[in-house]
Amino acid sequence: MPTPTPSVPDAFRLFADALPERHRARGHAIPAAPSEGFTATVLVLAERAGAAAGPGQAAGPSGGGERTTALRLRARELSRSLPR
Repeated sequence: MPTPTPSVPDAFRLFADALPERHRARGHAIPAAPSEGFTATVLVLAERAGAAAGPGQAAGPSGGGERTTALRLRARELSRSLPR
């Protein structure tokens, strides 16, 4: 029996949930810098679509250091500036 394919909202949620961890796992600031804006944007869009936690919680569990804090702040900024 074939494995069921996730629906588009489920797949987007899985993608959005995995991005912050990938962002945190980058070992150096240079490769992490371009992904910060993309990751924050996806988190805001997922939150707006009802597919993920809000931007305040979108960067994963508390902790995670400076990158997590920066990602949370960037997502909040984008959320405020993106029209509803």
